[in-house]
Amino acid sequence: MRQSNAAWPNGEFSMIRNAKHDVLTEIPEVGGDVITEIVDFFSKVDTAAKS
Repeated sequence: MRQSNAAWPNGEFSMIRNAKHDVLTEIPEVGGDVITEIVDFFSKVDTAAKS
């Protein structure tokens, strides 16, 4: 996973605690963490694009 992610210049690899497989439909605590990670990532990409 980390090697394939390295091919994406703006990609990020995140370990989500207590996640097993389909992280968007996991228990609410996991799903909330995933959504937070996604929103944070898109915010960084948007900020970088505006620079």
